[in-house]
Amino acid sequence: MGEYRKWLLGALALAGVIAVVVAFSGEPPEWTTFTAEVVGVHRTGERTAAIEVSLPAGDSLCARDPHIELLQDQEPGRPDIIYANVVYSSARANVVGGCPTTAPAEVPLTVAAPLGDRVLMFNSLNPPWTADGDHYRRCHPRLGCHPPADRCDQAWITQFTFSLDVPTRHADSMTTTRGCDGQWLVLDFNRAAGECPALDGAPTCRSDAHPVRLFLRSAPAGWETVASTREAGCAEVPAEFPRTLCQNLPAPA
Repeated sequence: MGEYRKWLLGALALAGVIAVVVAFSGEPPEWTTFTAEVVGVHRTGERTAAIEVSLPAGDSLCARDPHIELLQDQEPGRPDIIYANVVYSSARANVVGGCPTTAPAEVPLTVAAPLGDRVLMFNSLNPPWTADGDHYRRCHPRLGCHPPADRCDQAWITQFTFSLDVPTRHADSMTTTRGCDGQWLVLDFNRAAGECPALDGAPTCRSDAHPVRLFLRSAPAGWETVASTREAGCAEVPAEFPRTLCQNLPAPA
């Protein structure tokens, strides 16, 4: 018998022994508590709700016993917030590839006083959830639970500016609204105003950035860019963009 064949048979035999030891070791699995991922909430009564969570799955040891570990629904300093830690136990969540899928589950929530319009905060993670009929929706991380209805409001424009990877403390000074009808927006963007702000910029500060005009459309999540230009007028915009917002504008400067 060749040396390689001897080695291969020995390796296979050893693997079989290891498999038997693992299968019949009899040691109970070690369960650990983890925070659950909350994906939805809906009311089931005046003082009750169902918290929808996504749990690791793919093995019987992946998740069990989803529940609320700590509930504070009458916090003296914040009567408008209900705090709840939603957790589950797992013996494989820390194993790489041990739980390849996810599975939905519901955790009941019962509070002492009516839910009313109080917001729900899970696992101390912002943003909270706010009531929207019989369901709850996640509040916006910057615009809060009740964003302005008017998309031309500066809060929505500032939210868009954050997506441009600019210094947040100078975000508003870097944009100038040239036109807005709630569905369409013309915005002049000057990155140099953020890189060399007038108030705290060094006298020798220089920026190679040049002003650019952005044409934006209102989308469910906020404003999204449809075109940009450094020229005057509407030459670069899509056909559906209202010309009245840009046709008389000079080049951005």
